[in-house]
Amino acid sequence: MSLLDQNWGGIGSTDDEALDNDHPGRQILTSRDGTLMLIECAKEMFEPLSNTMKSNSTINENENNDDDDDNNELKTGFQLVMRACQRFYQSKIVSNDKDLSGIILYGTEKNKNSFDFNNIYILHDLAQPSAERIIQLENLSNKETYKKTYEDLFGLTPSKGYSLNEALWTCSNIFSNSLQRLTIKRIFIFTCNDRPHALNIILERQAKQRAKDLYDVGIQVEIFPILTETITKFDYKKFFQDILMLSDDELDLKNNQISTGRLNELLKLVYSKEHKKRAYCTVPFSLGNSSDGTQLQFSVSVFNMVRPCPKPTKIKLDMKTNMETKLVTKHYLPETAEILMPSDIQYGIDVSNRRVLFDADEIKAIKKFGDPGFQILGFKNLSCLLPHHYVKPGHFIYPDEKYIEGSSCLFNALLKKCLEKKMFILCQFIARRNTPPRLVALIPQAEEINKKDPNDRLASNGFHVYYLPYADDIRTLPKNDTARLDDDNVDLFKNVVRNLKFKYRPEKFENPALQTLWRNIEATALNKNKPEEFIDLTIPNIENQNKKVAEYIDEIKQTIFPPDYIMGVAKRSATKRKADAATTSVSSKRTKSDDDIDVEAAAHNNLLTKLTIPILKNYWFCSCVYSIMSHNIKSSIESANIAEHGPPASIGEHPNAITNRFYTYERIQEIVAFIQKLAPTKPELAIICGSGLGGLAELIVEKIVIPYADIPHFPKSTVAGHRSNLVLGILNGVYVVCMQGRLHSYEGYTTATCAFPVRVMHMLGAHSLIVTCAAGGINDDYNVGDIMLIKDHLNFPNLAGNNPLIGHNDERFGPRFPPVGHAYDREYLLEMKKIANKNNLQLREGVYCGLGGPCYETIAEINMLKLLGGDAVGMSTVHEVTFAAHCGMHTLGMALITNIGLSDYNITHEVGHDDVIRISELKANDLQQLVFNFADVIKKKSSSKK
Repeated sequence: MSLLDQNWGGIGSTDDEALDNDHPGRQILTSRDGTLMLIECAKEMFEPLSNTMKSNSTINENENNDDDDDNNELKTGFQLVMRACQRFYQSKIVSNDKDLSGIILYGTEKNKNSFDFNNIYILHDLAQPSAERIIQLENLSNKETYKKTYEDLFGLTPSKGYSLNEALWTCSNIFSNSLQRLTIKRIFIFTCNDRPHALNIILERQAKQRAKDLYDVGIQVEIFPILTETITKFDYKKFFQDILMLSDDELDLKNNQISTGRLNELLKLVYSKEHKKRAYCTVPFSLGNSSDGTQLQFSVSVFNMVRPCPKPTKIKLDMKTNMETKLVTKHYLPETAEILMPSDIQYGIDVSNRRVLFDADEIKAIKKFGDPGFQILGFKNLSCLLPHHYVKPGHFIYPDEKYIEGSSCLFNALLKKCLEKKMFILCQFIARRNTPPRLVALIPQAEEINKKDPNDRLASNGFHVYYLPYADDIRTLPKNDTARLDDDNVDLFKNVVRNLKFKYRPEKFENPALQTLWRNIEATALNKNKPEEFIDLTIPNIENQNKKVAEYIDEIKQTIFPPDYIMGVAKRSATKRKADAATTSVSSKRTKSDDDIDVEAAAHNNLLTKLTIPILKNYWFCSCVYSIMSHNIKSSIESANIAEHGPPASIGEHPNAITNRFYTYERIQEIVAFIQKLAPTKPELAIICGSGLGGLAELIVEKIVIPYADIPHFPKSTVAGHRSNLVLGILNGVYVVCMQGRLHSYEGYTTATCAFPVRVMHMLGAHSLIVTCAAGGINDDYNVGDIMLIKDHLNFPNLAGNNPLIGHNDERFGPRFPPVGHAYDREYLLEMKKIANKNNLQLREGVYCGLGGPCYETIAEINMLKLLGGDAVGMSTVHEVTFAAHCGMHTLGMALITNIGLSDYNITHEVGHDDVIRISELKANDLQQLVFNFADVIKKKSSSKK
């Protein structure tokens, strides 16, 4: 089922349980978001804000006194937006400094953009916020300096001759040229004009089409209307309904929203759009089995209600160069100083002076308790829950129609009944793979609407997820038999409580440690004389409290405590101290004697009758555990060896023959069946990502990620730059299967093992294959960063008698003697050239030389390959293309030139794998764009066949 592979965030290789313990309830994110502010500069934006906005913004005036100075200074819409962008930058530095932001202005007299569009000015390209940018925005919003700063940068006269289509195109181009991988891309449009191209239908149509194109590639667009003295109403229906793809119901909600002219309220709107629909995970909710044995399930999205906001981590820098250092961890064998690979490392635990060993697969098997999701256990009355039962921050769940249709209907019916009966649902919850099940209570919550503003929803209908303790987690407190106070004394305490009551609002209490730190950093970065003042609301107002409760406190002290009592000092009698000391001594003696007992020696001397039952029980339990674990380890090691290396070889048998005898048609069917359970849709296109090119998989939407380690009989890639994931999903309208990391013969695998995933992807349904790789340039005309279309290859392992097809041939895969003269599809080559021309990209076309590796080529080898007609050289690809030709697949090969092969003995610099990865990541965007566009060719061919 596709739901089972939805992750809880990119957690790298960190242990899951450690994350759960160290960061309870926190979403671990390694991704970046990109936000572009697209700001209109029409003359109306420089008019005073409308009275409607000012009056509406005073609804919560008493709650926003901190921003009064800002609001009094910001008179025009342009100032308001610029100050909002400034605060947005500052908040990004605090909340997530890895996110990228940028600002584009349209309607300016001057223009600054890569396409030389008129009236479009890129103020800030997409990058992390900096002190210089914040200072510039502060000058553009300050009432004393904003006019002069604007005229110096953008010109005197605002223009109406702009094209919103070109502005959106500029935003799209900025996202495409970003070297960083962006998880979410957003465009926030600030405008006062509800129909910018009212007099030009062509420009209006182009802008709507451009917005649709942005929607199709996953770029979100949001509108923030600014009302001025001359523009007092903003009607989404005139133009922006099509830009935002709004339904009629959504249109009514948008048009009924109250516009704001206050800074904090505008920022609140911006932040609400920025955090839109960011789910912690999506998992199935199982209600049990029906009468025919099928599971009754619906899908839910899990959201974080609260997560800790940490301080920024320290960055270690080189003292001489100030460059950021890189931490590399390696494991060595003490006796030989040999570097150990992950596959060479085992894990152990000491039990009763014996060390029990586990390999990685056994650790995974021990950790796995079931598939992720909620499993209902029953219903209980809400009164059964006690406050101290909540053992960690909870979540909130809401139905998700994306994976199971009808989820909302079933979810709402369940919610309605729980609210009526005042019941909660007791569930088993497994957050993700390899995490233990947790006991949780699902507490129903009804929708709550703000009475003053019907469009403001205070609470959503759904279930709160509260983590409950197991019996092992509950601690029993010692009973205190002190006498209870009489009613008069209780009334005194009630008076204290009553007078210290106040309206608690969590959003008003900022973390003093974080805020002090960031204010000091901000003051240093912006060259301010002193940091902004911070009011710490966690410090009690002692003077105010004393005024309210001092008389009651004095009365309590006189009533309860005797005159000679000293607060905070407890007396203990001498008898009590002696008893405690004696107990401690006996306990330590008993523990020491128990530890020294040798049970086996006692058995040989017929002294077992002298030992206590607890000692014998402990010895019996440890012996049984060791015996069972030893048997399991031996069986698991034998199974793992067969799965990884195949059955034992006959004398003189070729390694590829052994591999092909192991990866039979039936065994590959078993692998395919496992994958199809998680991703039932048949892919049309298979993609193999080379070193550093795994970012191709990031372009896939609605993806299902399956680690190689989870797939039965599937080897794992151990090379840096290869992530070892099988990714299935939609790429530009085509369902694809993508290998995010390939196998190489220099890792110790046979060439048949390196190529067998091609058969898996073919049997999943793929009829076409795209292979990408990083390669060294041989052709003198090639430069680093060039992309070469592979028209043919030189397969040197094949010439040395190491063809992946050696061994028994199963005709169900392909013929015994397959032709490979046209292994690379000529029609696909021509289509890719057309795509490159449309994208203004130059492609090379040449012959790829496949070697074994892992050494880079000698100077003599490069010169030999050049004489043989080779244009690029690498350590992969040829085995996979051989299997693809054997299966009858149409193949397109593309090599990214990451280095130039040494052909001159006078050149001393030699390339390293880190250089290859670095160049791959820098130039990967062009290759990714070509593959993305090529998917459209596959889509059209499939449509024509239908």
